[in-house]
Amino acid sequence: MLFTGGSPGSSPRPARAGPPAPVSAFEAEHRLELRFGGHGDDETAAVSCPYRIEPRQLVRCELRYADGIARAMLVRLAPSGELEAVIPYPATLRR
Repeated sequence: MLFTGGSPGSSPRPARAGPPAPVSAFEAEHRLELRFGGHGDDETAAVSCPYRIEPRQLVRCELRYADGIARAMLVRLAPSGELEAVIPYPATLRR
């Protein structure tokens, strides 16, 4: 008997063919603003990405909170299609 992890009678999930679709800069900015902006009025964030996020690519976006200080954010597209973002320690960034 083959175990697929589904319930009896359910059809198996189709295998994902190839890398995930790129995410436009606008869509990436929107998703990241929701993630890093918080849920209160005091924690608004604006994100700016220079171009769309492609599979196997690291993009340097900019995160800006209400205090006005810009922070670099490194964003990549995970194999699942989700955006992964990290805000590195400023001293480690090259300009």
